[in-house]
Amino acid sequence: MTAGIVLLTVVLPVVFYALAPVVARPFVSNLPGFRPLPGRDNLTYVLSPWKHRETGARELGERILSALPPNSVLFADYSIWAVIRYLQIVEGTRSDVELVQLAGDQVSRILRYRDRPYLFLVDVYRYYDLEGIRQHFEIQPFGPVYRLIGKSP
Repeated sequence: MTAGIVLLTVVLPVVFYALAPVVARPFVSNLPGFRPLPGRDNLTYVLSPWKHRETGARELGERILSALPPNSVLFADYSIWAVIRYLQIVEGTRSDVELVQLAGDQVSRILRYRDRPYLFLVDVYRYYDLEGIRQHFEIQPFGPVYRLIGKSP
């Protein structure tokens, strides 16, 4: 009886969590509405409780920073902003890159930097006002990010 209770409460959940991404993979390739990021397998990330070996955020942040020209301005939503900010503050990486968190009126915030030569948007996922940004900028892929090229008025 006690062994059965231990099996049901301790062993079975661990086995279930370990197998969940493997069992779910044939049915879904990504979770609907869950932001895909390079270096992260969303299925494993969401369905597995063990995150101590998750390095996707660091890999993404390092790829982004290494791709940017000197003295760039990088616009990002909070989730990616936090990763880049950590690398800048804690690890002293690429302090020449000005990191701007986009919230609220994104277009007005970006337009404040319009005179700078290197403007980049970290992603074109649904968190960004792409329609508004495209009124003022061409959005061009640039490695792992997107370069914003000002349109002539």
